[in-house]
Amino acid sequence: MQSGQTPDWELWVTELASGKRNRIFPGYGVQPGFATTNYSVSKDGKQVAFARKDSTGISHLWLGTTDHRSSPREIPSEVNEDSPFFLPDGDLIFRVREGSLNFVYRMKADGTVRNKVAAAPIFDLRSVSTDGRWVVAHANSLDAEHPYSVVAFSLDGGNLVQLCYSLCTANWSSSGLFIYLQVPPSGDLNTYMLPLRPGRSLPTSSPGELGRPEFLKSYQGNLAIPGTVDSAINPSLYSYTKGSTRRNIYRIPLP
Repeated sequence: MQSGQTPDWELWVTELASGKRNRIFPGYGVQPGFATTNYSVSKDGKQVAFARKDSTGISHLWLGTTDHRSSPREIPSEVNEDSPFFLPDGDLIFRVREGSLNFVYRMKADGTVRNKVAAAPIFDLRSVSTDGRWVVAHANSLDAEHPYSVVAFSLDGGNLVQLCYSLCTANWSSSGLFIYLQVPPSGDLNTYMLPLRPGRSLPTSSPGELGRPEFLKSYQGNLAIPGTVDSAINPSLYSYTKGSTRRNIYRIPLP
């Protein structure tokens, strides 16, 4: 949230029962993100990783604790690093800029044991599966007829999976029992919740098929939710953003 107290965007926490709000890291601005939120909360809720630019404009990852016992600390880097995601084991997935290309990396939360997840470059890092086995990103397509697509990289060393031949969004419920997708370029503004088979993180489909509204509508057990879902526990409990515009009218004396 951005308030009149600071020009930066800061992370806040809201207690749903009372509506009470507090800043998590006062004085530490978070780099706004278009494709991702540029922050991630660990599974136990005790740590937050976020991206923040330095005085030279380079984005670095920071790590802070929600108990406020210590100040957030920067994870040193010489290149742009952003879009952090916590894995269930506490490791971090993030995006690294190398020259003119972006790549997906993994490391320990203390900044050690850094490894490139895949040799293929990406554009934007979008989501990580609940079980920590898959990373979803915008990347070049494997199909010559579709230059851009959404793909899933396996963290187990498996092959790349083509999800959509369009700029769809794909994410998982926190329970790990559902994957939810939206395909805005198709004109269908619904979000589709698809149940997953036990032990699987992705639906059974042909390459690029998840980006077709007709496939999503016909998928057994699907549930269409009007609008965009930001996060979900299950099809009955999810969050979304509702925007509003406020304007003031001023009276200005003319010379």
